[in-house]
Amino acid sequence: MKNIYKVFYLLPVVFLSSCMTSTYLKVMRPAQVTIAPHIKKVAIVNRTIPENKVANVVEGFLTGEFPGQDKQNIQAAMGGLQENLRNSPRYEMIVTNEELKGSGSGGSFPVPLQWTLVNELSLKYQADAILAIETYDSDFIVTKGSKNTKKVTEKGDTILVPEYYAEGVATVKIGYRLYDAKQKTITDQYHLNRNNRWYAKGNSIQDAVVQLIDSKAAIQKVSHMTGLAYGARISPTWYTVEREFYKKSKKDANFGIGSRRARVNDWEGAADYWLKATQSPNAKVAGKAAFNLALAYEVLGDLENAKTWVNRSYTDFGNKKARRYASVLDQRQWEAQKLAQQLQN
Repeated sequence: MKNIYKVFYLLPVVFLSSCMTSTYLKVMRPAQVTIAPHIKKVAIVNRTIPENKVANVVEGFLTGEFPGQDKQNIQAAMGGLQENLRNSPRYEMIVTNEELKGSGSGGSFPVPLQWTLVNELSLKYQADAILAIETYDSDFIVTKGSKNTKKVTEKGDTILVPEYYAEGVATVKIGYRLYDAKQKTITDQYHLNRNNRWYAKGNSIQDAVVQLIDSKAAIQKVSHMTGLAYGARISPTWYTVEREFYKKSKKDANFGIGSRRARVNDWEGAADYWLKATQSPNAKVAGKAAFNLALAYEVLGDLENAKTWVNRSYTDFGNKKARRYASVLDQRQWEAQKLAQQLQN
């Protein structure tokens, strides 16, 4: 099986409590949908060129959008998708310059592409599937500004000074469709709706509005977000997760040595010492050592042993934190099984 576990240890360590610390791991999570294994190379095309260009231009002026702006936004969405899949073990992604007629703006998918065209595109780019962006719509709204006050001390006197705030909300609605050129089936069809909020303050409401992010830049950022999100839908993706472990125990020297080895990324060495600490006659110490040992095995990619030791931490030694960690490892084991299916050759 491909290695789907990677240690990602960040310093300085974040202290969660007087007895615990944390580390960070990079783990791969499965795609939200499983794509047929023969699809390895995907070409992305823009299919949002409107059938009625005149109507689309009029609509653009009514909504404050300029000609060509949607094209730049769709390129931003493609960039997000490409960024997400750059390190994917699943696909090779090709961003093309193809511009096909479709729905333009709006939320409804157009009729599917003809399979003769899908076949032509797949041959042209030597791709197994065509990923078409088929619908796109965006909006940026500035909400009514608000006024607040803050206390300021000047020359020993406390006065109330007004502060003005404005909020901008960018919304993007985009539709993706994945055509399997070999099976002549639509593998996935999905609408994404993403928004993000920006805030600014100033000496007046007008000043606060001026300080807000530019609407064009805001929409491009949210468009980029949709690409990242769709990448996670169709491809296994790396994520950073945080894990807690116990730092030391005054009643067992092996415990502390193991924790110090973990801090320098020597997880095999840490596991050796924590294993010794599980033999402590003190149940509390043994339970914490078993908890830490489970983490060491997770970092090393051995989820089965990780689950065994976290279960022992809870059932044999009564460590309450181990129960929650056991649920996390159950999810990891399920994800590992799904990943094996999605990454099969």
